[in-house]
Amino acid sequence: IKTVIAHLRLLINPRDEVAFGRAIEIRPKVADGTIAKLIAHSEAHRLTLLEAAAGAEMITGLPSREARENVLAFGRDMLALAAQADARSVSSLTQEVIRMPSGPAEMLARTNDEQDQRTERVEALREAARTYERQHEQPTLQQWLQDAALAGQEDLVDPEEGHGKVTLGSIHVVKGLEWPAVIGAGIEDRIMPSHHADSDERMEEERRMAHVLLTRAMRTCVLSYSLTRNGRPSGPSPFIAEALGPP
Repeated sequence: IKTVIAHLRLLINPRDEVAFGRAIEIRPKVADGTIAKLIAHSEAHRLTLLEAAAGAEMITGLPSREARENVLAFGRDMLALAAQADARSVSSLTQEVIRMPSGPAEMLARTNDEQDQRTERVEALREAARTYERQHEQPTLQQWLQDAALAGQEDLVDPEEGHGKVTLGSIHVVKGLEWPAVIGAGIEDRIMPSHHADSDERMEEERRMAHVLLTRAMRTCVLSYSLTRNGRPSGPSPFIAEALGPP
């Protein structure tokens, strides 16, 4: 997930060194030394990191021809995708990044360790992008990435590494992940379901999101709500009663 998001962040900010290193390091034969040379070249020539990668034939000292070719392909593919970013949907950009040559999908295919679980998480991220688009009138990649950032770049990927920490995230972002205890805040009418749920189809979509929230918890799930919000009466979401079932 972090690798896919790093690619998407580069489409927004091609000077993001952290995202650049995370995205390009999965290419075969591209190690820390190569990445450092690319960053230094971009700074020396006032280029973005993607421009530096796309012009890697100008950089001396790369370890092998294969490394150079992989860097060139990465830079050119990402520049082409960045040029289309404003006209493409969030989900299509996510799909394109996952399936790009030598990208995350190929990395997963080369990895035996927890391959099925990791593939499931990537699929959940792609579905989260689709859900985000359905629930926003003007969805943008930048806004979706800001939403994803709420989950915490380190804690989001492997909850086992997050002992003693709290992970904050939207339901869209945490799809496919699980924690021993989950707290859902603001589970109120007109928030979940929102005031946009004005048809059976939209209501069912938000009901599915409530199900996603409940199933993130392995042992304990706490749902909270306010009796008043912004000076107006509020109360529990009808989904709480549905989840509890008959008395």
